[in-house]
Amino acid sequence: MSLNGNTTSTESSAIEERQNNNNGDSWFHGVLQRQDAEELLPKHGNFLLRASEVHGKMSMILSVRYDGKLHNFGVNSDAVGNFWFEGTHREKTVEHLLQWHITNGIPITKISGVKLGSPISKPDWIIDHESVIFIKKLGEGAFGEVSLAECEIGGQKVEVAVKTMRCQMTRETRAAFMKEARLMRKYSHPHIVRIIGLAVHAHPLMIVMEMCPHGSLLSYLRKNKTKTTLSERLRFCIESADGLAYLEKKQCLHRDIAARNCLLSLTDQIKISDFGLSDDKRTEMHDDTLGKVPVKWLAPEVMQDKLYSLKSDVWAFGVLMWEIYADGADPYPGMSNLQTRAKIFCDDYRMPFPEITPPMISEIALKSCWTKLPADRSTMKFVLLKLKDLSMPVSSDKISEDRRNENHRTSSLPRCFVCAVDWAERHHHPTASSEDVSPPHLKKMFVMRSTVCLLVYLLVAVWTPQAKAGARTPFFDLTQYNDWPQFEDYVKGVAHDNPSFVQLKTIGRSREGRPLLGVRIGKPAPAGRRKIAVWLDGGNHAREWPAFHVAVYFIEKLVNGYLGDDKITKYVNTLDIYVFPVLNPDGFVYSRTSTRATIRQWRKNRAPENCTGTGPFSSDLCCEGVDLNRNYDIGFSHNNYPFNNPCSDEFQGPRPFSEPESRAVRDFVMSSEIYGRLYALVSMHTHGQLWILPYNYHKRTYPQDFKDLETLANRAADRVFAYRETKYRVGTAADMLGTATGGATDWIKKNTPTKYVYVLELPPDMKTWFAFQVKPHWLIPIGKETWLGIEVIFDQVIEETKNFQPTSEPSSNGTADSRSPRFRQL
Repeated sequence: MSLNGNTTSTESSAIEERQNNNNGDSWFHGVLQRQDAEELLPKHGNFLLRASEVHGKMSMILSVRYDGKLHNFGVNSDAVGNFWFEGTHREKTVEHLLQWHITNGIPITKISGVKLGSPISKPDWIIDHESVIFIKKLGEGAFGEVSLAECEIGGQKVEVAVKTMRCQMTRETRAAFMKEARLMRKYSHPHIVRIIGLAVHAHPLMIVMEMCPHGSLLSYLRKNKTKTTLSERLRFCIESADGLAYLEKKQCLHRDIAARNCLLSLTDQIKISDFGLSDDKRTEMHDDTLGKVPVKWLAPEVMQDKLYSLKSDVWAFGVLMWEIYADGADPYPGMSNLQTRAKIFCDDYRMPFPEITPPMISEIALKSCWTKLPADRSTMKFVLLKLKDLSMPVSSDKISEDRRNENHRTSSLPRCFVCAVDWAERHHHPTASSEDVSPPHLKKMFVMRSTVCLLVYLLVAVWTPQAKAGARTPFFDLTQYNDWPQFEDYVKGVAHDNPSFVQLKTIGRSREGRPLLGVRIGKPAPAGRRKIAVWLDGGNHAREWPAFHVAVYFIEKLVNGYLGDDKITKYVNTLDIYVFPVLNPDGFVYSRTSTRATIRQWRKNRAPENCTGTGPFSSDLCCEGVDLNRNYDIGFSHNNYPFNNPCSDEFQGPRPFSEPESRAVRDFVMSSEIYGRLYALVSMHTHGQLWILPYNYHKRTYPQDFKDLETLANRAADRVFAYRETKYRVGTAADMLGTATGGATDWIKKNTPTKYVYVLELPPDMKTWFAFQVKPHWLIPIGKETWLGIEVIFDQVIEETKNFQPTSEPSSNGTADSRSPRFRQL
């Protein structure tokens, strides 16, 4: 098939030969733009073959990287099928011609002096047409049709969306089509449509993208008029703002932001699409062709001066928010395009939001998006932060009546204050914009929010049947540090009030007899099946109070979100989530007894005075306590300072597993309840902003699946960074900080089939000295951003284990080989 319907030249014949010649296929990249070729040729002498339109017909082009520059040469041909570059030497195939130049070291042309080195094979994103099987047409686009298709990727057939380009297209249109694909290849974000690849060897040229089966946001809003809940609308706003803030960071002008260009995934997540008008690496641009974009989404400066910028995208986002709350109605209802322009310019008109819109949403649109001057508009990053401020853990309009009656809890009051304090904290975040509310105004608004929350709580307490019936989850205020009795009462209350999916767990007792308490959150498994499990813990070290409270935040998130949040409902239904906020209760209680530094900064458990150190510390030093995270039987050595010093904060103990707390964890992870189905474990500490991988007892020592652990950790860290730019370093502690023997996570990774095992050092970073106890108002923000990283891990666990059934038998020697995880494929 010819790449151009009206071309019968020998150049096009050569191109067709490439399509049918398997030997040269890896060199030929199809219809590729010069910019794409430049990206694919990184080294001196690299070359590839591509097709391009020259003087109205398709020709074969040789692109070569030479002396740091890209050189492009047309392949000459004649009527009898000879090919050459210059001079008298001819070959019957392009491959033979290139091989002759390589073998003899002959320059392509004398004047250029360019010689060929290594050919570049097709990248993974260039897809063969044969691997795409069309199923049905979905619609029409500017360039051609959009279809549902099946594509073979990595040996698996998946459903994809395919945008095709009409055969009879100009060179300029073809360039625009390829530019859209080039832009999409640069972006990777959960709320941007992902491009899978390009099919460019024949007509029609195709962009292959992830399939968004639930269609456009516009269609969804119109189909579900009045049925879309306020929480769903807010989520649509937040997710689209998240994607646009990412594009803003990449300096991408989208220029066509609207509900029609937001697609919905299988789980109804927003995916921003249609980059046909987009441009990158610039903050503004002029474009005289206004006819391509519907006027009602344009900012005033675009209408008047035809000047697009990142701030004109912010204006369009305000219109998108209006669409979301107006059930997909046309903006500026009842007005023509001409009337809309006149109202905006002459009357400084801003269309009112529908009555159902929360006042804060319309305020964001009016004050952050729709200001007349671009310089006065907020950034998308700031708009995103303001929208997230409005996000509640649970939306009452989405909770089923059964959920209200079964599991409503009297902790509404603390959750209200949590939201109010979280909102206030957002406006004092050190990375926040200068557009933040002034402190006096902030204080007044905080008091107002808290008062409203109190009234809501009182109404709930009076009218909720479950409250009258004696729900017993007590007040656990996450805006301050809590003591052990409050935690003990809280965790027992959570289990009592939510028996259908929360179970109280006691895995052992401490030196002083306190229970090692936690919960298992998860719906019961079907008969004959075992669910995959994950483990979250905090409080290994006494002074690290934030880790304990963040773990409690996770319990709140999971319990409050079940049946009210689709993601959390999936986690609870699919996984068994074990959360143990305090694994060192004695040390924690001791650290709360005094403000003296030696007590407040206590790290170890409360083991009695120990004089069993080795070397110079054999008997002359006697001190209390053992570092529970040095007491496991891995890398344990009596010769390593400071781990052999009883008076060190990191004293490993007289022998491995000398402490009841470490033995309790060991025995539980090896028990029939959880062994063989525990797939991920995250142990939280403070501080340092580190995502720590095994192993840490020796430098440059890694498990065989280290690359998998590192890849997932980087994804989780990137997700946290995207939220509020909290930067985590990823690696082993041994490589980043120094060796540490006897670690719990190292031992668990080495001795169980658990795949993903991490230590998470929460904020602040290492630049802040001895910041083990951050100010209490930071607890919820740290919990919120950390949860985003945990979600990445949960999603990966569910994806990897959907076809596996966990087993339950530990090996005979009590250890597991990480190369042979004990999960049976269904």
